[in-house]
Amino acid sequence: TCALPILETICTALNRCSPKEISAIRQDRPIQEFSDATGLSVAAISRWERGITLIDDKSTAILRSYKSLI
Repeated sequence: TCALPILETICTALNRCSPKEISAIRQDRPIQEFSDATGLSVAAISRWERGITLIDDKSTAILRSYKSLI
């Protein structure tokens, strides 16, 4: 969507995972499998990846910790 470049900039400024970063961390894993592995809801992950909502600090920390384990 056209709002994604703005959201990417906001996420960078706030040191939060951007939609692109979230998708890169998930890779090609099915969203349910990724949800189970991280403890984050399918709905939230989907909204974050599509740029519908901004990820929070706690969830960013969870995803970045998960990324360091894979």
